[in-house]
Amino acid sequence: SLTVGRLRILQPTLEPPAGSNKLAIPLRWFVTQQGGKWVLSVTLPPGDWAGWTVDPTLTLQPGAADGLDTAIYSEYGTLNYGVSTIIAAGTVDPASYTFRSLVSFDLSSIPSNAAITSALLMLYCQTETVTTDSIVAAHRGLTQWFEGAQNGGAPPAGEDGSTWNLRNANGNVPWAGGAGGGSGSDYAATPTDTQTITERQTFFTWTVTTDVVAWGAGSASNFGWW
Repeated sequence: SLTVGRLRILQPTLEPPAGSNKLAIPLRWFVTQQGGKWVLSVTLPPGDWAGWTVDPTLTLQPGAADGLDTAIYSEYGTLNYGVSTIIAAGTVDPASYTFRSLVSFDLSSIPSNAAITSALLMLYCQTETVTTDSIVAAHRGLTQWFEGAQNGGAPPAGEDGSTWNLRNANGNVPWAGGAGGGSGSDYAATPTDTQTITERQTFFTWTVTTDVVAWGAGSASNFGWW
């Protein structure tokens, strides 16, 4: 794989037409720099490749300082968790505190004319507070939120940051749907996908193709997922 900053770009493959019994052919990117930008290109081997497609898979895997993620907790309505190393989702009994997490990725590296055929969101379950399986839904964000720079602290004056009570503590900007965000106003009422969390220390995958296609086409703004 080729590592460029916060992106891990897998090598492409030449995929046969649907229904063909031929095997995919591995290819390699050629990396050049033009006008201050890195450009990836691929050269096909000799032959007639009508009906074949080049499958470039892009993996966005932000480090600790990249990407955007935060969590909002009903128990701590005025606190921001933008630099916390974990995010949480669900309800804790018996107090019924609600945890919601928000995550987004910069998709500007996807060409505007790209044909997006599949998009997967992968999250790692570090631990659970219950022993029963939990269903976690990924909802497309509808309003802008702010990661913030606190780890369980109240954002100081002039610092952007989302909390349970406010979409942005800077200026006391409320969530469209009230404290904790609203279904259908701050995040889509219908989940893009759901996943049953069955064990700890395991990756789980949500299919989010429809959202990424909409963001790529410009028919929706990229506010990530709740």
